[in-house]
Amino acid sequence: MKYFLLIIFFIGLAPAQTDNPKPKHIFLKSAILPGWGEMSLQQNHRAKNFFIREGLLWLTLYGANKRHDWYRSDYLAFGAEHAGADMSDKTYQYVVDMGNYDSYDDFIAAKNRQRQIDLKYPEGQGYEWDWDSSENRIKFDDMRIKSAGADKFAAFVVAGLVFHRVVSLIDVLYFQRKAGYLSLNSGLIPEGNERYTFVVSLNF
Repeated sequence: MKYFLLIIFFIGLAPAQTDNPKPKHIFLKSAILPGWGEMSLQQNHRAKNFFIREGLLWLTLYGANKRHDWYRSDYLAFGAEHAGADMSDKTYQYVVDMGNYDSYDDFIAAKNRQRQIDLKYPEGQGYEWDWDSSENRIKFDDMRIKSAGADKFAAFVVAGLVFHRVVSLIDVLYFQRKAGYLSLNSGLIPEGNERYTFVVSLNF
């Protein structure tokens, strides 16, 4: 969220619109904030739509990250209270294992049966746990799953922010070409043996 606010601040410091905007500068604007390039081309309605979508994406990302942090904080505290576990500096796999086994002894016994000795946690080094009930273990695992789900959703929103910039770049490319600020050419270059290379050139 703080990065989004910084972007808005720098927009306010941007120089006034000129009659002949430089295409490269407009591409950079759209890459920084979708809609900024459209605003430079006086496409104010389209710019407004991009700004709204960008703001909603940032708000969604902020909410997903907060949700991830809340659930993570909750399950760490819950595990310490109801399983007697030391949750500091533990891997995510350790948290998964805590949610799957009622106790450290059950976990060790299962790994011995499965001959997965290399996956065991060393004894006497703060890895022990013992749930006070299976119900609390299941509740802990549910919080862990919700936290992971929020984290995955945040990654999806980040991908959406990247895609939004690509869409804005294509949008300003269309309007710049329409206004005659640049030209887009394509053609086939023969390479012999009936082979051709398709080339696209963008002239500013």
